[in-house]
Amino acid sequence: MRTLHYTDNWDFYPSRLANLPYSVRYDTGVEHMDDITRARFPHTLELIIDAMIVETNGFPVDAEFKRINTIEDNFSTGKWEIYLMGIVTGGGSVRYVFCLTNDAAEDADEIVEHLMGDAIHDKHDFKLFIEDRFGYYYEYLYPNEFERSWIANRHICNQMHLDGEKFVMPREIDFYCTFESTQHMSIAAAELLKMGFKEHSRSANVNGYVLRFTIFGIPDFNWINAVTTRILELVHHSDGEFDGWSCPVLR
Repeated sequence: MRTLHYTDNWDFYPSRLANLPYSVRYDTGVEHMDDITRARFPHTLELIIDAMIVETNGFPVDAEFKRINTIEDNFSTGKWEIYLMGIVTGGGSVRYVFCLTNDAAEDADEIVEHLMGDAIHDKHDFKLFIEDRFGYYYEYLYPNEFERSWIANRHICNQMHLDGEKFVMPREIDFYCTFESTQHMSIAAAELLKMGFKEHSRSANVNGYVLRFTIFGIPDFNWINAVTTRILELVHHSDGEFDGWSCPVLR
C-alpha cells in the first residue's frame, strides 16, 4: 500500500459553504505541481460519505474523526494513479477529493469500491469531474484571503507559544498594509483610527505605499484573528493588501 497523498504538506482551516460550518484539510503541495504533473491528472473525483456530525466550528466530533480514520485506513491505490488533494467535512458528510489520470477515471466505479474497503455498506456517493484540471481544488479547497489569514495566525501563535509566550501580558502589536495609491491608504488610516488603532508610519517601496499601525493588546489566537479579519474586511474592496502583523514574545 502506498500513500494517496501527493505531498505531505497538509494544512486545515474552518470555512462556511452555503452558510453551513465546514472544515477543510488540503494538500498545500498541489499548488506547486509542475505542468507535466498537472497534465497527467486532469480529472477530479469527489467521494461523498454521509452521516457526518460536526461541531459549530465545522470540525468533526471525536467519534467522526475516528470514523474518518478507519475509512482512510482502508484506502490504497492498487493499480490506479490517483492522489488525495483534500478533505471537506461538514454539511452532513465528509468529501474526499482526488485527482486522477485518464486510465483511472475510466474505472471510477471500481475505484470507489476499492477506496471504501470494509466500509462499502456505508451510505456514499461520488462525482467524477472530467477535464476539471484542478478547478475543484482552487474553488473549494484552496483558502481565500480570510482563511489564509486564519492559517497564518494559527501558525504564528503556535510558534510564539513554543518560544515561551504565555499570552497574558499586553504589548504594542504592529500591523502592515500595502496600497497602490496614497488615497486608499489615507482612507484606511482614518478608518483604523476609528477602530482604536494608532498610526505608526507611512512609507513607499517597490510594491506601493506601506501603512504601519499599532494596537495595544494580548495576541492570543482568537483576539488576533478577530483583529486581522476586521483589517481584511477594511482593505478587501480597496487597492490594499494586508501584509501581516508582528510583536515581541513576552515570557
